[in-house]
Amino acid sequence: MKSEDQLMSLINAAQVLTSTLDVNKVLELLITEIMNVVDGADAGVLFIYESDINKLVPKSAVGFNMNFLQMIQLELDEGMSGKTFTSKTPNIFTIKQDTEIGMANLFKKNQFLYQQALGEMLYPTSTISAPLLSKNKCIGVLTIDSYSENVHFTNTDLKLLEIFASQALIAIENATLFSINKRSNKIHNKLAEVSLNRKGIKDITSALSSIINKKVAIFNEFLDLAAYSSIECKNITKSLMFNSYDLLKEIIKRDYISHEIINEKTKVYCFPIKHDKLNIGVLMVFTEENSKLDSLDQAAIDQTIIIFAMEMTKHQDLLSHDFNYESYLLEQLLDNKFKEFNIAIQNHIQIQGEVQYIFVNLELIVQLDPFPILDQKKNQFRRLIYRALNQLRFKTFVLEQNLTFKFLFVLDNYISEKDVFEEIEKFFERILNKSKELNNFEFSVGVGRLFHQSINIQSSIRDAKRCVEYLKTQNYNNWFCSYRELGAHRLLLNQNTEELMDYVNDILGKLITYDSEHKTMLTKTLKAYIESKYNMKIAAQKCFVHVNTMKYRMKVIKKILNKTTLKGKDYFNLQLAIFIFEYLNESDQTLK
Repeated sequence: MKSEDQLMSLINAAQVLTSTLDVNKVLELLITEIMNVVDGADAGVLFIYESDINKLVPKSAVGFNMNFLQMIQLELDEGMSGKTFTSKTPNIFTIKQDTEIGMANLFKKNQFLYQQALGEMLYPTSTISAPLLSKNKCIGVLTIDSYSENVHFTNTDLKLLEIFASQALIAIENATLFSINKRSNKIHNKLAEVSLNRKGIKDITSALSSIINKKVAIFNEFLDLAAYSSIECKNITKSLMFNSYDLLKEIIKRDYISHEIINEKTKVYCFPIKHDKLNIGVLMVFTEENSKLDSLDQAAIDQTIIIFAMEMTKHQDLLSHDFNYESYLLEQLLDNKFKEFNIAIQNHIQIQGEVQYIFVNLELIVQLDPFPILDQKKNQFRRLIYRALNQLRFKTFVLEQNLTFKFLFVLDNYISEKDVFEEIEKFFERILNKSKELNNFEFSVGVGRLFHQSINIQSSIRDAKRCVEYLKTQNYNNWFCSYRELGAHRLLLNQNTEELMDYVNDILGKLITYDSEHKTMLTKTLKAYIESKYNMKIAAQKCFVHVNTMKYRMKVIKKILNKTTLKGKDYFNLQLAIFIFEYLNESDQTLK
């Protein structure tokens, strides 16, 4: 009768395997059949190895309260089940003394949970335990306990348990294979849908997140958050940008897959998005600290990265197309083809009402890099310009010529000149800061005057160029200059240096020589006096001396210059000579 019961349980177990592909239901039914067929079995549990945490966790049980049992996580050699897992051999613990020894290394937390799951702390009188072996790799353990004093399991019971362990293994592998195939088809269909329907980056991000069931975010090469899968994900990335921006700058440069621990609960996997071997962004996948990406997750990510790269490149191509067309329009204007420019604006560019224009010259500072690197940097800088223009409220035309970018800003007529110059400076400052952050180019920016008709562009162009030339004389200590700041310097930039120096020597030479020979500061004293509108008291305060000292110095200055009195024309010539002298000194320092 016993053999017939056992045979019937095996038949039932086989039927269970074909009844459903729900692995949890299969295991529950299998362990119930085991309890029916093994004489004296009071409780049983199936532990599965979780590689993410490197522990054994209970998946199905009879005779235990699963609310407590499911919280147990066994180390690989902990308890009788742990020992069976590491040995990869079936074990029989015949008497209570054996089970007490087998359970002696249970951690206190697991002892407490075991006691709660059983209702009281009892050691089994006998236990059998069989490993689930797949290609010599143990994936779990099936363990049966008896608490009856008269029950002592035998090798026959253990052999029977091994059969059920094999059945459990088949059930797990079948369900896993079905799950993989089902999920693989889902991945393929989902990615095909977003690719064929030409969904945007946001939709692609949401699709990937649903496929791998994890939070996903996309950064472009400038560390702008391009897309995120949820508000929670957005908050995580914003926190990451605020607290670990230097780490983000390092991640965006990597050409390999990496992961970072953000905090005790969260880990992020970072996947570079490439185009023509260059990083154009990074895909970030956020997981729980102990979680890992499986092979299907990885496959889905690999396929999606290709879609991301195509989408981001397509976006850049669209921007480049607009950029090239508007570059052509600006080129027409610079060639004095005003009619063509104005017609094109009316037909293609939506600008309404009265407008004003301003021309800006941006000149890259040449770097001694190999040509391929220089070319890469220039391409990235061009994309940086695209990015900045997308965020600007002004309509802007840009023409690239070698290492120079020429900008024509078209503004509403009501915007004041002061606001225009401030906003343009902030615009280029953002570009400069981001360019420095990326180890890209530094540059000089010259801003011309406002004008109201395209035919008057040449004066603004001339001013912008002179501003850049002036910045060069400053040895690039400053990067931004407008024609308003340039002032009288624009009159000197194209003048012969020798002629300028002759003028300084004629007017101020004796005083400069005297300062040099006697280590005095009479030239600066004269400058302070003139700038103070010939007020001795104010000039003395500027020079940090007493008024009487100031009066004495002015007498010495007149004597050196061979002047008994100084009149309006004299002061004008002296002030101009001082201005030119300082300008030439700045230029000389640049040459040195």
